[in-house]
Amino acid sequence: MLSGMRQRLTAEEDAVLRRLHALAEMGVLSEGAAQMYEDLRARDRRTVVRPVSDVVIPRQSRPRDAGPVVSRR
Repeated sequence: MLSGMRQRLTAEEDAVLRRLHALAEMGVLSEGAAQMYEDLRARDRRTVVRPVSDVVIPRQSRPRDAGPVVSRR
């Protein structure tokens, strides 16, 4: 079938790759996650991993004025 060619990633594998890539950009992956990332990257046809679309990646907020922190409870 696809002998000699790289097998394309499924949509599910692509989603996992995108999530792992986003996590890797924020820090170090565990050994198992890093191996999975490398395996998926090796099979990916693209040269750039697309941004994750189904996970909210928190951004560091800018410091506010030195006023008190108000609890919402």
